[in-house]
Amino acid sequence: MLIPVASTIKEIYYRGTAQRAAGVALTALFLMVSWFSFAAATAELRYLKNTPEDALAAVRMAPENAAFQALLAEHLEAQSQDPTPYLIEATKLSPLDAKYLIRRAFRTEIDGDFVLTEKLLLDAARIDHKSAPRWALMNFYFRRGRDADFWTWFTKTLSISQDDVSAIFRLGWSLTQDSEAILGHIPNTPSLMSRYFTYLLDNQQLDDASTVAVRVATSGPENLVPALLAYCDRYAEGDTGRALPVWNALSRAGKIPFQPLDPASGKFLTNTDFAVDATRHGFDWSSPAVDGVSSGRTADSKGIRLEFNGNQPEECDLLAQRIPLTPGRTYQISWRAESEPSDPVRGLAWEIREGSEGKVEATGEINAGDEPGIFAFEARTKSAVLALRYKRKLGAKRASGAISLREIEGRLVQ
Repeated sequence: MLIPVASTIKEIYYRGTAQRAAGVALTALFLMVSWFSFAAATAELRYLKNTPEDALAAVRMAPENAAFQALLAEHLEAQSQDPTPYLIEATKLSPLDAKYLIRRAFRTEIDGDFVLTEKLLLDAARIDHKSAPRWALMNFYFRRGRDADFWTWFTKTLSISQDDVSAIFRLGWSLTQDSEAILGHIPNTPSLMSRYFTYLLDNQQLDDASTVAVRVATSGPENLVPALLAYCDRYAEGDTGRALPVWNALSRAGKIPFQPLDPASGKFLTNTDFAVDATRHGFDWSSPAVDGVSSGRTADSKGIRLEFNGNQPEECDLLAQRIPLTPGRTYQISWRAESEPSDPVRGLAWEIREGSEGKVEATGEINAGDEPGIFAFEARTKSAVLALRYKRKLGAKRASGAISLREIEGRLVQ
């Protein structure tokens, strides 16, 4: 009986010893984890204080933290001390964090080591496909005068940028004043074309916006239509070569309710049935307010009706439209006019005005009757104004009554 009892006592003893040892080990492990947690928390607090002394203390307490190394490097640089060892350590500790490579590249560029700068920035762009490394490379090549490499990274930076890219466009314009060359390096997407058009608009560079305006008119957002129409207004008078392609692009895209124009084939009039109220933009009608005259669509919505109460000015424009033309070609305008036989409206005429002074080159008097009215004119410039003008005839009283104009058509004669 003694042997089994002794064995039992030994077993209990050794089991208790093992349990005590395990308890001690667990306690030690807990204390160690607590210490490291405390140390890490303390280092983080020192880091957050963001002073040179606290940054150095944070590095000493947690030398394996890349952010602490980078912060200390920043403070040393501010104190005109060499931050390089700490920047190198930060890139070693976090080799997949591009911002440390970029920081280090800026430093090597200051030191004149351009070969290493380029390598570090290319490494950063390889591991990080976001915009920061691309911005850094683009600016590096700009500073170094390496134009081909600059344009490569100009395009790459724009291709992923979602925020304001005005600074990128501005950098391109700093390198060249060739608008077409710059446009050739901008990815042809609706978003970037719209942002580039807005940039040119904001910087009053609309003379450089011809191509991009057409692209935006074709596939850009609706909210830029007013700006595009303002662009047409700007150039419709003296430079239809700029205005007409944008107008036609808006038309083909369904962003304005008009048909495209082609003066070479005789399509030079817009909204001839007045199905749309005059927009006063581009190549559509403008309809100035005139005391004593009211206007509206005809009952069949295929023309315009003008009513005179006899108190209108002796001379006034009632309608006007900028029309694109081909110089040297002859055009014809025809129409039908209807008024009450008992009180016909007289004194109306179409006028073709050319040049900045609005010189009248041709007129076509309007009289109501069964036969259509017709007049022809030879174009001398690329654009003119077709105006409907009222002028009281000598010896006659001012017009009183209504007249309707419909079936207005324009065509090329020769």
